[in-house]
Amino acid sequence: MTDAAPARKSHRCEECGRAIPKGVNYLRQSNTDGADIWHYKAHTDCNNLGIAVRTKFWLWGDWMPLHEVAQDEGYTEQFRGLFPHAVCRIEFTNRRQ
Repeated sequence: MTDAAPARKSHRCEECGRAIPKGVNYLRQSNTDGADIWHYKAHTDCNNLGIAVRTKFWLWGDWMPLHEVAQDEGYTEQFRGLFPHAVCRIEFTNRRQ
């Protein structure tokens, strides 16, 4: 199930690693694989950036947060015009590490 709604409490974005403050629209998804259950939460623009990067560069193998994938390779730079806030959040996260 995928759903976009305002956050009722603060969450952590799976893509950029930054906080999703209460009241901000975000994407949430519940996943199952056999007995494994996990949840995905992300800013809507971070999710869209993640899809764009993974589609362009075929990064669909072992899933990693976008801020870890983009840290060394600069994958997000060419998407700055489409997802400026998401790219800035990822860069900010990477500079703090």
